[in-house]
Amino acid sequence: MTRDTPHPGRRAALITLDVHPQPAIERCVNAAIDGLGRLGIAATFFVAGAVAQAFPAAVRRIAEAGHEV
Repeated sequence: MTRDTPHPGRRAALITLDVHPQPAIERCVNAAIDGLGRLGIAATFFVAGAVAQAFPAAVRRIAEAGHEV
């Protein structure tokens, strides 16, 4: 099975953030981005609107690292 990706030529992952308690989100985002970077994997992150509003810095970090949100 093949799938089009927003990151042609790179390995890709789709990630949903459902982290509780929510204050752990930034720590988990940072760990995920660091690990994906080491592996050369671009990801598409699904982030619920309420989480994005509560943690805009985490969403910015995802985008600045070259991932899709």
